[in-house]
Amino acid sequence: MASVLIGGPADGERLAEVAASCAIAPPVFQRLPLLSVAGLLAHANLFLGQDSGLTHLAGSLRLPTIALFGPTEIRRWAPRGGHVRALSGPPCMCQGQGWQAVQRCKDKPCLNVSPEAVFEACLQGLQLYRSFA
Repeated sequence: MASVLIGGPADGERLAEVAASCAIAPPVFQRLPLLSVAGLLAHANLFLGQDSGLTHLAGSLRLPTIALFGPTEIRRWAPRGGHVRALSGPPCMCQGQGWQAVQRCKDKPCLNVSPEAVFEACLQGLQLYRSFA
């Protein structure tokens, strides 16, 4: 199984950081047309992403999807379906208080999703993919 990184126009710096942290740098796809991204996702076994349009696209394609959330409300904004697992850190005082409150929040505990929780969700997503295949 191979990993790839997909990002939008504003994700360049973050994509580079993630690629640099990998033992083997994955291919990076950025600024692709939406249909090309959908084509890439159609060949994927699992999608791991943040609260974004790409995550919703993956979920709408019924791809096992791990959606990482911060201060936005999971119940309201997460993609829907039994193939989606939405994760967030502990509740934060800024949740539901608007973007200015999020910017003022120093600790941002809602962004602290443990690597173990992400790993476990990915394993479950891959098991779900195998049951679809």
